[in-house]
Amino acid sequence: MELKGFRIVGFYREQGHFRGIDLPSIRDAAPDVRLDDLPRVHKYLTEAHWVTLVMEASEDLLAGELREGEPELAGGPSLHSDGTWVWPHDLAYYVRKYGLALPGDFLDHIRAQRYEPPELTRLQRMRLNQWAAHVYA
Repeated sequence: MELKGFRIVGFYREQGHFRGIDLPSIRDAAPDVRLDDLPRVHKYLTEAHWVTLVMEASEDLLAGELREGEPELAGGPSLHSDGTWVWPHDLAYYVRKYGLALPGDFLDHIRAQRYEPPELTRLQRMRLNQWAAHVYA
């Protein structure tokens, strides 16, 4: 899904990220997808540029509870981007813990980057900051 010039992935209705946008339910996302390259995909998800940093923990939406000791849930509402895609920090948790499926074109993009998030230009960072301010306004 594209939103104001960026492709978004890993946003679900239950997270409450965007108002007025019809997002899928996390309960409808395909679970138990096993990736041979999971450690490298996970690293990409957690090490890409931080668009926003939110100092609050996310609840595990599938278990319905807060879980201590899960680093991806600390700051879960925070956002990452590689300049093309934007995703919430806690997406890495759901991919690791539950095997939550990622769109094929996003996985192809990560693999084409050789699992290394690109260094964003100043202009890309500014566009992402403006995007975040606009969609969360």
